[in-house]
Amino acid sequence: EKEIKTKSKIKDKIGVDLVNHVFNKEHPIIKIVEGDEAEQIDEREGFRFLYMGTFLGIKNPKSHSPQHLNDSAKALEYLAFLSLLMKRLDEAV
Repeated sequence: EKEIKTKSKIKDKIGVDLVNHVFNKEHPIIKIVEGDEAEQIDEREGFRFLYMGTFLGIKNPKSHSPQHLNDSAKALEYLAFLSLLMKRLDEAV
């Protein structure tokens, strides 16, 4: 969330609202993929959903209630997935 806010310069939104605003299909502030062809728009939209799902399914449950991740394989999978999202954010324009 902090990196999305920093890169987009949007400070007044959080979570899914931030993601929907920054990766908006019609006028994205951050473009994960450059271009305006249907394939590029679809890929950007897919990543918008991945970021939304990350907040809804990974970040929010673990930050709003006590949970323990005792499965080391699952923890590594979360890290790999989040690493991909961060890398794509770093490469975005």
